Amino acid sequence: MMDVGWWRRAICWLPGAWTRIGSLKNEKIFINKQGQMIDINSTVKRNEEVFASEVDGEAVMMNIQTGKYYGLDEIGTRIWELMKEEIEVKKIINELRKEFDVSEQQCKKDVLTLLGDLEKNQLIEVSE
Repeated sequence: MMDVGWWRRAICWLPGAWTRIGSLKNEKIFINKQGQMIDINSTVKRNEEVFASEVDGEAVMMNIQTGKYYGLDEIGTRIWELMKEEIEVKKIINELRKEFDVSEQQCKKDVLTLLGDLEKNQLIEVSE
Protein backbone atom coordinates (compact mmCIF):
# COMPACT_ATOMS: atom_id res chain seq x y z
CA MET A 1 0.00 0.00 0.00
CA MET A 2 1.11 3.50 -0.74
CA ASP A 3 0.73 6.09 2.01
CA VAL A 4 0.26 9.51 0.49
CA GLY A 5 -0.60 11.24 3.73
CA TRP A 6 -4.15 11.03 2.46
CA TRP A 7 -5.09 13.62 0.03
CA ARG A 8 -7.84 16.28 -0.33
CA ARG A 9 -5.98 18.27 -2.91
CA ALA A 10 -8.49 18.15 -5.75
CA ILE A 11 -8.29 21.44 -7.56
CA CYS A 12 -10.51 23.53 -9.79
CA TRP A 13 -9.12 25.98 -12.29
CA LEU A 14 -10.63 29.40 -12.10
CA PRO A 15 -9.49 32.39 -14.12
CA GLY A 16 -6.21 33.54 -12.66
CA ALA A 17 -5.71 30.85 -10.01
CA TRP A 18 -5.90 27.21 -9.02
CA THR A 19 -8.06 26.67 -5.96
CA ARG A 20 -9.24 23.65 -4.02
CA ILE A 21 -12.68 22.30 -4.59
CA GLY A 22 -14.35 20.75 -1.59
CA SER A 23 -12.48 21.25 1.61
CA LEU A 24 -15.29 20.25 3.97
CA LYS A 25 -14.06 18.92 7.28
CA ASN A 26 -17.24 17.17 8.43
CA GLU A 27 -18.43 13.88 7.00
CA LYS A 28 -21.49 14.59 4.91
CA ILE A 29 -23.81 12.92 2.51
CA PHE A 30 -24.21 15.31 -0.39
CA ILE A 31 -27.48 16.17 -2.08
CA ASN A 32 -27.22 16.73 -5.81
CA LYS A 33 -29.23 19.09 -8.03
CA GLN A 34 -32.02 16.55 -8.47
CA GLY A 35 -32.39 16.26 -4.70
CA GLN A 36 -30.75 12.82 -4.60
CA MET A 37 -28.37 11.97 -1.80
CA ILE A 38 -24.87 10.87 -2.70
CA ASP A 39 -23.84 8.08 -0.34
CA ILE A 40 -21.85 4.85 -0.47
CA ASN A 41 -24.74 3.07 -2.22
CA SER A 42 -24.96 5.64 -5.01
CA THR A 43 -23.72 4.87 -8.50
CA VAL A 44 -21.47 7.38 -10.24
CA LYS A 45 -20.10 7.83 -13.73
CA ARG A 46 -18.26 10.47 -15.71
CA ASN A 47 -20.30 13.11 -17.47
CA GLU A 48 -19.99 12.40 -21.20
CA GLU A 49 -19.80 16.15 -21.86
CA VAL A 50 -16.44 16.36 -20.07
CA PHE A 51 -13.20 16.13 -22.02
CA ALA A 52 -10.43 14.60 -19.89
CA SER A 53 -6.76 13.85 -20.33
CA GLU A 54 -3.88 12.87 -18.09
CA VAL A 55 -0.92 15.20 -17.70
CA ASP A 56 2.04 14.10 -15.56
CA GLY A 57 -0.10 11.47 -13.83
CA GLU A 58 -2.91 13.84 -12.96
CA ALA A 59 -6.32 14.22 -14.60
CA VAL A 60 -7.15 17.49 -16.31
CA MET A 61 -10.75 17.94 -17.40
CA MET A 62 -12.80 20.51 -19.25
CA ASN A 63 -16.55 20.70 -18.93
CA ILE A 64 -17.61 21.44 -22.50
CA GLN A 65 -20.92 22.93 -21.34
CA THR A 66 -19.42 25.42 -18.89
CA GLY A 67 -15.99 25.91 -20.49
CA LYS A 68 -14.26 25.50 -17.11
CA TYR A 69 -11.07 23.50 -16.58
CA TYR A 70 -10.47 21.23 -13.59
CA GLY A 71 -7.56 19.20 -12.27
CA LEU A 72 -7.23 16.31 -9.83
CA ASP A 73 -4.28 15.13 -7.82
CA GLU A 74 -3.00 11.53 -7.91
CA ILE A 75 -5.78 10.04 -5.78
CA GLY A 76 -8.51 12.12 -7.38
CA THR A 77 -7.17 10.89 -10.73
CA ARG A 78 -7.41 7.29 -9.49
CA ILE A 79 -11.05 7.89 -8.56
CA TRP A 80 -11.62 9.40 -12.02
CA GLU A 81 -10.09 6.26 -13.58
CA LEU A 82 -12.40 4.04 -11.52
CA MET A 83 -15.39 5.97 -12.90
CA LYS A 84 -14.52 5.03 -16.48
CA GLU A 85 -17.57 2.79 -16.25
CA GLU A 86 -20.54 3.28 -13.94
CA ILE A 87 -19.50 2.21 -10.42
CA GLU A 88 -20.92 2.17 -6.91
CA VAL A 89 -19.30 4.57 -4.45
CA LYS A 90 -18.63 1.74 -1.98
CA LYS A 91 -16.58 -0.06 -4.65
CA ILE A 92 -14.45 3.07 -5.13
CA ILE A 93 -13.86 3.23 -1.38
CA ASN A 94 -12.96 -0.49 -1.20
CA GLU A 95 -10.50 -0.17 -4.09
CA LEU A 96 -8.80 2.90 -2.61
CA ARG A 97 -8.44 1.19 0.77
CA LYS A 98 -6.61 -1.68 -0.96
CA GLU A 99 -4.25 0.74 -2.70
CA PHE A 100 -3.66 3.39 -0.02
CA ASP A 101 -3.05 3.41 3.71
CA VAL A 102 -6.25 5.13 4.87
CA SER A 103 -8.98 4.38 7.40
CA GLU A 104 -12.44 3.49 6.17
CA GLN A 105 -13.96 6.57 7.82
CA GLN A 106 -11.40 8.97 6.31
CA CYS A 107 -11.67 7.37 2.88
CA LYS A 108 -15.46 7.51 2.93
CA LYS A 109 -15.46 11.16 4.00
CA ASP A 110 -12.91 12.21 1.37
CA VAL A 111 -14.50 10.23 -1.46
CA LEU A 112 -17.98 11.62 -0.70
CA THR A 113 -16.54 15.14 -0.51
CA LEU A 114 -14.76 14.80 -3.85
CA LEU A 115 -17.77 13.20 -5.55
CA GLY A 116 -20.01 15.98 -4.21
CA ASP A 117 -17.63 18.55 -5.67
CA LEU A 118 -17.40 16.74 -9.01
CA GLU A 119 -21.19 16.49 -9.23
CA LYS A 120 -21.65 20.13 -8.23
CA ASN A 121 -19.30 21.10 -11.07
CA GLN A 122 -21.17 18.84 -13.52
CA LEU A 123 -18.21 16.51 -14.05
CA ILE A 124 -20.02 13.32 -12.99
CA GLU A 125 -23.54 11.94 -12.95
CA VAL A 126 -24.99 10.32 -9.83
CA SER A 127 -27.82 7.82 -9.54
CA GLU A 128 -29.22 5.75 -6.71
